[in-house]
Amino acid sequence: MYQKLFLALLVTLITLTSCHDDDSSGPAPVSQPVQTVLWFTPYVPTLKSFINQNYKDILLNIEENRGLRNIRFLIFSSTTPATGELTEVMWYNDSIYTERRATYSDFTPTKAEHLATILNDVKRIAPSATGRYGLMVGGHGMGWITVEDFYDTASARGTDDELETSASSLHPFFGGDATNTCINIEELRQAIEKTNMYMDFILFDDCYMAQVEVAYELRNATKFLLGSTCEIMNYGLPYALLFSDLVGETPAYASFMQKFYNFYSDYYRPCGTFSAIDCREVEATAELMRSINANFQLSEDSLSVLQYYDGFSQKLFFDMGDYVAKLCPETSFNTQMQAQLEKLVPYKTATASFYSKYNGRITSIKRFSGISISDPSKNKYTQGKTNTSWWKATHEVQ
Repeated sequence: MYQKLFLALLVTLITLTSCHDDDSSGPAPVSQPVQTVLWFTPYVPTLKSFINQNYKDILLNIEENRGLRNIRFLIFSSTTPATGELTEVMWYNDSIYTERRATYSDFTPTKAEHLATILNDVKRIAPSATGRYGLMVGGHGMGWITVEDFYDTASARGTDDELETSASSLHPFFGGDATNTCINIEELRQAIEKTNMYMDFILFDDCYMAQVEVAYELRNATKFLLGSTCEIMNYGLPYALLFSDLVGETPAYASFMQKFYNFYSDYYRPCGTFSAIDCREVEATAELMRSINANFQLSEDSLSVLQYYDGFSQKLFFDMGDYVAKLCPETSFNTQMQAQLEKLVPYKTATASFYSKYNGRITSIKRFSGISISDPSKNKYTQGKTNTSWWKATHEVQ
């Protein structure tokens, strides 16, 4: 059971060459799509079979809905750490038709300019008539924590890793199984801004991506950030049920969450959380958080009873609503923030418990605001938190 991290999504190219294979003999794609959606899957051998199942489930959803509802749907898939293909899925004569649109070679998923090449190809090949784009990412992930902070810290500690696992078996940021197939959130933001492809949504079918630090970093890149506060089972999202709720004229996020909940409530291990975070509300959230931080400090006693979402010995990800409630209880600040969090996370769902492979335990969820925060964490992997855009916006930086 592995969380499928969004990091996998951003396979960017170092020396990137694309060969366009448009075939005029195939069916004509939608001429005026209301939305163009890219599913980005990295080179992740550990999740290959599950991503293949995700693909089959998406096709099943398209078949059951008799088409793509006036959208264009493309898939970037990594065939090796340095090669990939861009394929379009179409509905033609009551059946699914796929066509390769571009091929790529000699790239690694580390630089914004290389990811921007793929996004520009999507924009050129399948321009949205309304200027609306969506991004789905599959793979591993560990939120805002950078590749550099994670691997440098793990390397320095050697076998004394407080997460009780090897660095190679953890997947911070989002992406694949190794440093040359992972990308930092900042790089994703830069790539989207370079291509002027402000997203309707960015979905991370990865672990630990529903974080306020991630949402703040992507505030100018997308309307909604969709992800999990916890680990996601290897199976990932049940696309056969909810893919059509995600794409099209009007996304049905409430229905999306209900179907996610129904699926994982009946799963062999009934554990799962998912949220739709409105990034247009994150600036107001940061402004209020800055005032709270200037007036309150969390006690050690409160830290020990915070709702957390991971299985690490030193916790990394805490529930933001619970954090604020214990930081400034029985104050107008808390009342204001709880109301603001309802605006920030208008759609969310959670089973009664979450599972973590890092400690092999199922842990009760007693408080769920739909978004996590690392501000109170003392884990060494969060040593770079003061460098995040979120921290700088919400603290007095010396």
